[in-house]
Amino acid sequence: MNYKNKKVLVYGLGASGRSVIKLLQKIGADVYVFDDDINEKEIPKNVTVVPCADFSDVADLTILSPAISIDNPSIQKAVAKNKVTGELAFAADFLESEFIAVSGTNGKTTVTLMINDVLNGAGYESYALGNIGVPLSEKALSLTPDDIAVVEVSSFQLETTKRLCPDIAVLTNVTSDHLDRHKTLDNYKNLKAKLFEGQCDREISVFNADDETSEEISKIVKSDKFFFSTKKRVRGAYLDGDEIVFEDEKRIHIANCGELSACAGVNLENVLATTATCMARKINPEIIRMTLKSFAAPLYRTTYLGEKRGKKFYNDSKGTNISATLKSAESMAGNTVLILGGRGKGENFEDLFKKLPKNVIYAFITGENAREIMDGAIAAGFYNVTYRQSLKECFMESTVVRADNVLFSPASSSFDRYKNFVERGKAFDDLFFEL
Repeated sequence: MNYKNKKVLVYGLGASGRSVIKLLQKIGADVYVFDDDINEKEIPKNVTVVPCADFSDVADLTILSPAISIDNPSIQKAVAKNKVTGELAFAADFLESEFIAVSGTNGKTTVTLMINDVLNGAGYESYALGNIGVPLSEKALSLTPDDIAVVEVSSFQLETTKRLCPDIAVLTNVTSDHLDRHKTLDNYKNLKAKLFEGQCDREISVFNADDETSEEISKIVKSDKFFFSTKKRVRGAYLDGDEIVFEDEKRIHIANCGELSACAGVNLENVLATTATCMARKINPEIIRMTLKSFAAPLYRTTYLGEKRGKKFYNDSKGTNISATLKSAESMAGNTVLILGGRGKGENFEDLFKKLPKNVIYAFITGENAREIMDGAIAAGFYNVTYRQSLKECFMESTVVRADNVLFSPASSSFDRYKNFVERGKAFDDLFFEL
């Protein structure tokens, strides 16, 4: 579609909204903007502010920022007229570069960064974009056919996506998350499946063979399928003892886990997902090994802080759902105190406490959803649990419990008290370093 002089409304003035405004202005569109907190936002130049989001009688298209749900009542007239899309879906239509899309409940940021590092190490001009921080619309027009866009894609972005066609699509796993927005696990699963709907047999897809829902989605996908597994032999990347192997037409040794810093803690599945993707992309296995050998995981993914008062402290502020917290807890060696709580996402915390490893011997709870976490613990028969009003109180009391580790993994979003998981992670870091 030629957007010159077309009227386009951008709903949401966060990072993605501002980036897509710049893209629209470059292609000659007339840009209108709305934000629920418009009086608190800096207005970009050469746009028209409108008083409400229901602008469908005038606008040719409404572009939603990821924070805006497709079910928002104020945009339903535009939805009915098929005049709504999202920032990522809109930007993807302008890509001339190779397009690798990564999604999943947990691990997608780390896998995006790992793949991007491997590709850069192989000599490509590769860029990590999307939900990871730099909106796709920021770079879409400048990428060339020789470049590669490695794009982290969230379920919020898939809500407003009708048809993506990535050259490679990677699904790390699918477990319960964001049910406060998506309502049911089936809805959430169907959104993740949209990642593959535009692919045909010449494109590549990568799935977690150890994840039941991912395997279920793989059965309806038309593209060339590879898998990764910590438990079994697959077409793709798998673990054989301590050895990481890629197998397609022949078996290829990639590395031993012990030599890769990236294999530490909860990252093994991420390493295998990256290996499967990059080997399917025909990257030299030695480049994969060398890159993963030196890869530094992003902050607040079961980050080891150090040892004080006879305990090791771990910061997993990015553990924003039950499955992430379970993986983090399972990586702990020795008796562990868990600190959790924040803003809930509609998950059942009884499931968390039933599945926690036996070495989690005590839990401290704080945050907006503390009551539902406490109810879940009691229902599961986990009674070594205490509520405290602040994170600081939880932290200080955790230091006197007889245990080997203190793990901060909230299993909840940060938005009850913090701007994001990074600010929350820094708050926990500060408590540790002040101890």
